[in-house]
Amino acid sequence: MRTAIFTDLDGTLLDRDTYSWAAAAAALDRVRQREIPLIIATSKTLAETVVVRSQILNDHPFIVENGAAIAVPPRYFGFEAPQRLESWNGFELKRFSESRDLILSLLGELRRDHGYRFEGFGDWTPQELAERSGLPVEDAERALERCGSEPLVWLDTDENLGRFRQRLARNGLRLVQGGRFLHVMGDFDKAKAFAWLKSMLKPETTVALGDSPNDEAMLDQADIAVVVRSPHSDSIRLTQPQRIIKTKNTGPAGWQEALEALLPELP
Repeated sequence: MRTAIFTDLDGTLLDRDTYSWAAAAAALDRVRQREIPLIIATSKTLAETVVVRSQILNDHPFIVENGAAIAVPPRYFGFEAPQRLESWNGFELKRFSESRDLILSLLGELRRDHGYRFEGFGDWTPQELAERSGLPVEDAERALERCGSEPLVWLDTDENLGRFRQRLARNGLRLVQGGRFLHVMGDFDKAKAFAWLKSMLKPETTVALGDSPNDEAMLDQADIAVVVRSPHSDSIRLTQPQRIIKTKNTGPAGWQEALEALLPELP
């Protein structure tokens, strides 16, 4: 395999407000026509990502919940999945996370014992999440089907946020800024999932696109990193890629801008 492309969704391939990928349709078609694997790496759940994959006619593995797991189509690599992968909803699942139930239990403890003020997906109905995120209710239902992370909104002071981070760290958890929410997650990220897929696909060149700090580690592992402009993109710091591109446009228009420039050069 010569090239593999890894992409974030919200704020990168999808518009942050409308969740549309229409502005990147031409580049998506060219990637598909050239049979370059396009690997989605997102904070979305497996149930949400399956819908996006079907819309953009994508049939490759995908990374969900910021690296909590990789979903691989059966026999995608040309052989039966290793025993360490579990079957889940028609995919072979490579897990990097603990269960979400453990995260929710700890968050409940921190809220009860220390009075931290925050709200997370586990507190909301699909209707409430739809109102807060702009998602249709059916998409909000899919967003609540989580396997290894918990997005939340912080309602407390910055000082308490620092203490909250420290208490999470003592329990092996991290707090990562996503495009819209803070994400409580374990010792995994998109970069670990990226590395596992890279070891399986063995591409000569990797391209990664993202717009926020939770994409930073993945972008830093790619040969070519594309930082799509967003309210959080200026805080991304990269040192490892052979080439770094920063787009002028945001969201899918930025994705289209970057791929228009890169595709003629990619093998």
